[in-house]
Amino acid sequence: MTLVRNPFDAGGYSLAEMTQAINILPNLYTRLAQIGLFRFEGVSQRSVIIEQYEGVLSLLPSVPLGGPATVGTREGRSMRSFALPWIPHDDVVLPADIQGQPALGA
Repeated sequence: MTLVRNPFDAGGYSLAEMTQAINILPNLYTRLAQIGLFRFEGVSQRSVIIEQYEGVLSLLPSVPLGGPATVGTREGRSMRSFALPWIPHDDVVLPADIQGQPALGA
């Protein structure tokens, strides 16, 4: 019987070692994030609708699916719909891309 060696058990691929590579993310701190005025929430749709009243944009409150809808009034309000862009990006790391590179943290 031939023994097959798992290359991922040989070290270099543990959670702690890979975490350092994964945690290299761009710094997204901004003044708005610092003061806590807005918080990020993703959406699952391709557009969002924002209510505008007297030149001021206000977000509509969210309700559970099937819950009562908000009711608009006709006092100079308008709705603005914003289409969310789709920005696909594919990438691949080939052995030649990392060959000869020093180890992370070295």
